[in-house]
Amino acid sequence: MRFPKFDTVIGLWISQAEDRVGVGQVPDWAPHAFAPNPGEVVGLVERLSREQTGQLAEFSRTWFDANIARYVSRMR
Repeated sequence: MRFPKFDTVIGLWISQAEDRVGVGQVPDWAPHAFAPNPGEVVGLVERLSREQTGQLAEFSRTWFDANIARYVSRMR
C-alpha cells in the first residue's frame, strides 16, 4: 500500500528538523507496556521541525529506554 505524500495532498513538506537528545523523566501518563516507571530517568528526544516557509510544523517528545533501544534520525 502506498500512502500519498503530504506535499501533494496538503502542500506541506518538512524542510528542516532539529532533534535534541538528552534525558528526562518518564511522564505519569506513559503506557503500562513501557518498562521504565513514571518518574524514572530515560533517554529523551525533543524534535522541532519546520515546513518549507520556515513555520513551525511539528514538536514532539519521545522517551526511550537506552538499555533496549537506540535513537536514529534520518532526514532525506
